[in-house]
Amino acid sequence: MRAFMRVTAAMLAAVVVSGCAERASGNGTPKTGVEWLDRENAPVNVRLAFDSANASSEVIGEAGGMVSATGSDGSYFSLAIPKGALHRSERITMIPVSRVDGLPLEKGGAVATVQLEPEGLRFDKPVKLTIEPAKPVPVSDQVGFAYITHGTDTHLYPAGGDSLAMEMHLLHFSGYGFGKAPPNDPGRIHLLYASAHAARLEAELAAAIAAERARALGLAPEDGAKSAEFLATFNRVSLEYYDGIIAPTMKIAETDDRMAECAFNFYLGWLRQLQLMGAAPDDAVGMIGDDTPNVEAFKQNPQLVTRMTQASISAQKIMDNVEEHVMERAREGCKQHDLTAYNRVVSLYRTFALLGIEGKHTDANMGTLFKDANDQCNRWEVELSSSIDSRLPSGAWHFTLMSTAKYAPTDGPQEAPLNYASLEISGRPWKDVMDAMSGGKGDALLQKHDGNFLRLMDFTVSKRGSRHGTVTVHSVQWAVVERDTAGTSCQGRDEAQKAQVADSMDVTLRIDPPTEIVHFVGDAVPAYDADMHEWMRYFTQFRKAAGHETTLVPGANPADDSGAQPEFVTVRVKQQSPGVWSADFRTPEGVTSEGLSESGHLILRHTPK
Repeated sequence: MRAFMRVTAAMLAAVVVSGCAERASGNGTPKTGVEWLDRENAPVNVRLAFDSANASSEVIGEAGGMVSATGSDGSYFSLAIPKGALHRSERITMIPVSRVDGLPLEKGGAVATVQLEPEGLRFDKPVKLTIEPAKPVPVSDQVGFAYITHGTDTHLYPAGGDSLAMEMHLLHFSGYGFGKAPPNDPGRIHLLYASAHAARLEAELAAAIAAERARALGLAPEDGAKSAEFLATFNRVSLEYYDGIIAPTMKIAETDDRMAECAFNFYLGWLRQLQLMGAAPDDAVGMIGDDTPNVEAFKQNPQLVTRMTQASISAQKIMDNVEEHVMERAREGCKQHDLTAYNRVVSLYRTFALLGIEGKHTDANMGTLFKDANDQCNRWEVELSSSIDSRLPSGAWHFTLMSTAKYAPTDGPQEAPLNYASLEISGRPWKDVMDAMSGGKGDALLQKHDGNFLRLMDFTVSKRGSRHGTVTVHSVQWAVVERDTAGTSCQGRDEAQKAQVADSMDVTLRIDPPTEIVHFVGDAVPAYDADMHEWMRYFTQFRKAAGHETTLVPGANPADDSGAQPEFVTVRVKQQSPGVWSADFRTPEGVTSEGLSESGHLILRHTPK
């Protein structure tokens, strides 16, 4: 029994299944006929104070690793991520929580809590969270809990360990902790009232496991009848969850591929739960396409094996439907400027792989498919417009330049000319300097006479001509954030939910500067022409003042501040409409220097094939 409980405590995290906006189970949600799935009690939402000064983070990849943090009260948190739990590198962050308000324990409260980020990150294998409080807590008084998105939907969560440490096994990230309250604390029941169905399953099983855990640790008499009762509870709850949540979702997904991700993740989580807890042998039923149950497993638990067989048959239908529509939907999404359209394809095929199945787009075909998708979807047009005025007492310099450049990684670098739409140069700059230094007596200081070296720099300037520069789009990168939107929930309804959107983009340009050909006329030396790059010099000053990143290209001369050196300039643009992002260049006179101002913009347009 103790061995079984170690498996139970370790693997019940596998009941966590994908959200897919699966949150509400109250008003408006179809009834399942199961009391604990249909109840409409208000969920518990807590308020958190983060101990950010003691946060810790590590980049963890496929090889796995450890992250740990210690709170200001001495509580210690460690997270063990096994090999294969992640399929790409992620920055894992642990943030101790210094206070939890609103936890409904009347005779106790929170002891140690931690926020794990990135929120919602899912694992291919369970990871182990160990929480060691500053002071021991008797096992009978421990209350493991979890919450979603910084405090919402707080509910009981299965846990193991002893008085010195609590262990939780997780398949996704949110917030986790444990409180201290006696077993008869009336507030414990409120932690069964989660709104998400998966959270309710966790809470139901956590309540049953808590009593069984106490018996397994010798805190209650060994009682075979009680242990059998726990197994019966586990079996009943698993069947009710399958019949009430998984089966209806899979049925919808057989004909609606938009529900496939929800259905597969529900199925995968449930299947892991059964296999990892030993409720059915790994070979009790085959994966998709092999729905013949193992005879011995069927004898041991015919109800569970029957459900597994039904799920396998349904999953095959879902997969067939997905393969018929998923790429078509992704391509259409790209044309509608949904930059995450192909993320769904990746997610679905990751789930296929975890289920041990292959679709027609897997392996070598997948690489070709995404190369084609990148060629069709990752295409851009960048419009740069810059007007800069440098106003002088004796004249002015005015620059207006424009360029439109294309960018598609599969096509390689594409230069575009950076031309002067207008260029005006006039004035007597050295006289302006003398006037400023002498209170307007510049003419007197620059009078013509022998030995007056100041006259050597007295020139009248004008435009002789120009040569265009070039713009090359070096990269276009975006960060995805969650926004409120409408979509299909895991109950198959169109409703408000969260969606990933790219609301800002970082555009990096390589600018090879244009040239102003300036004509100098003075009394001390013959007239001559000189190449200058004042626009480039001013433009980079404005970009730095606006917080944009500028760096010289490799091989450029860092000692040359004339503006003649090519530079990389990175500008963050914000979404204005579907497929269009922009940044305005508006710097009033005096921000960088007196008499200097700027207007213009950078516009990024998505131009898929």
